[in-house]
Amino acid sequence: MRDGDGEGPSGSTAPSAPATVDDGSLDTPNCPDCLTRMEPEESPSGEPYWACTECGFIALA
Repeated sequence: MRDGDGEGPSGSTAPSAPATVDDGSLDTPNCPDCLTRMEPEESPSGEPYWACTECGFIALA
């Protein structure tokens, strides 16, 4: 076994990372006031917006 050949002590190779990551939380903004992750909401007229559950800040989606 050579150093840096990717094999572990038992001779197995380390699992590789997935080719793509689908993490929807990366698309969710944080509140600019308190940095809490905002929740998607919908107005009575059907317009989407982001709402902070901690301080009440709202932002257009």
